[in-house]
Amino acid sequence: MWSHDEHELLFEAPDLRVMAVSCTAKGDTFTTGRPHVWSATRLVCDAVSSAYDLAPDGKRLPTMLARDEHRRRPRT
Repeated sequence: MWSHDEHELLFEAPDLRVMAVSCTAKGDTFTTGRPHVWSATRLVCDAVSSAYDLAPDGKRLPTMLARDEHRRRPRT
């Protein structure tokens, strides 16, 4: 998902952390920076989709958390 300032793209990494990468578009050129960890907290999601969104302030990621024994294992 795009950050609210539309200069970063947030995505779920295979280890379930939220990563961010800066993006710039000029003319016909689209460039990205190096991805970095946006949140070290691992997401909990079902097999179909992730249940999270970016808060209006762009600083938090509301999500529903499950008990530890119900959390999906990281993909390897």
